[in-house]
Amino acid sequence: MAYLDVGHVLIDVMEAGHDAITGRAHRHSLGCSSLVTDGTWLWRLDFPHYVETPTSCSPRRSSRTCEA
Repeated sequence: MAYLDVGHVLIDVMEAGHDAITGRAHRHSLGCSSLVTDGTWLWRLDFPHYVETPTSCSPRRSSRTCEA
């Protein structure tokens, strides 16, 4: 996770957003749509939140659970 947190901001977006699944604020809520890069890959600033936060629709669960 630390790798995703140390990227360089490419485009800084001034906004606040919430988790798209739960609707709750999280540590990347401010500027969540900002784009971050390591020089090769590009990701949203809030991407680490979704990687580190288990949800009911994570790949470890069955698709039946996600549909419920």
